[in-house]
Amino acid sequence: MPSARPPRPPARAVGCIWRVLRLAACATAVTASTVAAQPRARLATRVSRVVDTLHGVAVEDRFRWLESQTSPDVLAWIAAQNRLALETLGPDTPARRALSARLRALLDVPTSSAPRRGGDWEYFTLRRTGEEVASVYRRHWVTNAGIVAPDSQYERLINPLDLRRDGTTSVAIEAVSPDGALLMYSVRDGGPDEITVKIRDLRTGKDLADSLPPALYASLAFAPHGRGFYYVHRSRLEGPRFRYHQLGLSAGSDSLLYGEFLPPTHFLAVSTALKGRYRIYTISHGWARNEVHVQDTQTGNLVDLTAGVDAHFSPQVVDDELWLRTDLDAPRGRVVAVDFRNPRREAWRIVLPESEDVLDAFTLIDGKLYVTYLRNAAHRIAVFTRDGQPAGEVAVPPNATVSIRGAEPGVRSSRLHRSRNRGSPTSSTSRLVHAPCGSASGSPLIRAPSRSRSTGIAPRTGRARRSGWCRSAGTRAAATRRRSSMATAALR
Repeated sequence: MPSARPPRPPARAVGCIWRVLRLAACATAVTASTVAAQPRARLATRVSRVVDTLHGVAVEDRFRWLESQTSPDVLAWIAAQNRLALETLGPDTPARRALSARLRALLDVPTSSAPRRGGDWEYFTLRRTGEEVASVYRRHWVTNAGIVAPDSQYERLINPLDLRRDGTTSVAIEAVSPDGALLMYSVRDGGPDEITVKIRDLRTGKDLADSLPPALYASLAFAPHGRGFYYVHRSRLEGPRFRYHQLGLSAGSDSLLYGEFLPPTHFLAVSTALKGRYRIYTISHGWARNEVHVQDTQTGNLVDLTAGVDAHFSPQVVDDELWLRTDLDAPRGRVVAVDFRNPRREAWRIVLPESEDVLDAFTLIDGKLYVTYLRNAAHRIAVFTRDGQPAGEVAVPPNATVSIRGAEPGVRSSRLHRSRNRGSPTSSTSRLVHAPCGSASGSPLIRAPSRSRSTGIAPRTGRARRSGWCRSAGTRAAATRRRSSMATAALR
């Protein structure tokens, strides 16, 4: 069962956000001669006072009305702002044309997710060149299927443009049932954090009546028998709750399994171990600290592994143990192993002790530990044996932010698969390079991609991403490299 995380920034309406980015970048890049000599008055925005009382504190929101994306008043406000921007910047200038061409070259690149197996098929999202949003596709499962090629033909199952033609609705794969008969997918309409969860019957190609209304969800996963699914529903008023939905029944009858005591300031993530025998509940108190509780689903016994301590814990199941990356008694971080049958803190085993560098993450690939450390604001990746003995390092570029991870169970990673993510003129250059796992040493290799040559107007910063997945002996590996680029916006 996938872990939850604090909510990601909302996915803004695609067409609208890129227009806003173009206008914002233009305002930085254009010269004074492109702006009208007379200053223009700022458009007045209506103030509507709304006060919420949260935990006894009155919080005022004067612009709550702007959150209603389909409201006639909001649409009129957006149109007025767009008119003012066009009058100020000009509808057609050399700087605007050059910037538009540069942004299109950066943004209009194909992206795809790692394939996820379900029965005799594997499922993935793919956005081809020229498309605004990604669709859900599938292809037959074979042992060496190879990359998800943007130009290849696949069976399209869900096209978000069928839901909304303006390209502001996105879809994502959440889970596939164990028998491959059902696909759980989410729909995000416009910019809110909330999503709708739907179930597609892959045999008929139609959605079931079972669905979850727009809300904040996490840790979505089918039950092993496939007759229902689990999810975390996080309410801003009541807090997160872990529930079970039985297919064929209304969402109002869903069972509450855990979390009735959690306030809205907490986050809850749920995962499983040993084929569902144990459930791991991770409760985050914002970013300050978190707790880890383990429940035996056969006996119902619940153990708080972190009772009485103020620290951070990041759980990960490794074989039949629970490994924790923690700063408990180790400010720079360490990794400890917990036996599900004897979880007492006195019995925890140290896998990796604290070092001089900050331990940022770890993953297990082909029986070896790949550990990401932070040193002097840059990452390095060290390799260890299962018992914590040093086994080398992975060469990474200097002054880089790098991550490496194994793929989740059921997710295929194809050798040499690559994709490029949307760029943003407000983020740093990022390239994702996935390591071939079939090297002679059995270790992933990170290869720095060649630099692309900028033409036209270079944004102040740019973001590009490449990804590729590779199959190893039962484990998949991926590595990410990010490097800042501060090219000054200029006319060529």
